[in-house]
Amino acid sequence: MEKGKTSSIFGYNVTFLGYNKIENSEKYAFNVKVEKDNSSKTISPVMYVSSINNSLMREPDIWNMFTRDFYVTPLSYEDGASENSSNSGTSITLKKGDYYDFKGSKIIFQSFNFPQDAMSSMMGGGNFTIGANLIVESNGKKFNVEPKMNTIGGNKEFVPVQINEADLLIEMTNLDASGSVGLTISSLSNNNEAETQQVPKEVLSIEASIKPFINLVWTGVILMCVGFIISAVKRTKEV
Repeated sequence: MEKGKTSSIFGYNVTFLGYNKIENSEKYAFNVKVEKDNSSKTISPVMYVSSINNSLMREPDIWNMFTRDFYVTPLSYEDGASENSSNSGTSITLKKGDYYDFKGSKIIFQSFNFPQDAMSSMMGGGNFTIGANLIVESNGKKFNVEPKMNTIGGNKEFVPVQINEADLLIEMTNLDASGSVGLTISSLSNNNEAETQQVPKEVLSIEASIKPFINLVWTGVILMCVGFIISAVKRTKEV
């Protein structure tokens, strides 16, 4: 869901309003307005990175109604900044030792920076970072740069590098175990011009579901508890 735009889900109008940090915590509430007929409610599912295992945690929120509940679980959030930078560049794939000429600059892919603990973290579902060692030759100068891919809680985040003297912005887009890397290369000047023309789109991905007659379940639970208490009291008196 793009921020400010309304989507229709199961006959409900759903709008992503934005997010806010929950006071005195590292949690973020994502505000979603849900409308049906003349009724509406803003619910706020939560996402945060756990300080215990550094995993992305998700907490759903519910609009509780008489005959059904409307559940919303956040899946991911994108601020649109990386999307804009990728769209304005040239996408290439390089193998180790290969190079690419971009507007007079030579980009050479040397190797991956693959830390020793990255493999164990990858197999265990933990967080890890992989970098691509590049040499950029421009205007008689050499630059050693390393765009990176961070994986946090199963979500990938690509960290670009910029070389002001060469007017270059380089971002890793993917990597292959066979030894090749995907890159997006763009000019900083063109990228800055595009940023003035485009507003980053904030997008929230959610999972929505309807649970019918949940109130009947809770009513049954309450009746069972009351019945247990009554039977316990009677049994105590008999003893």
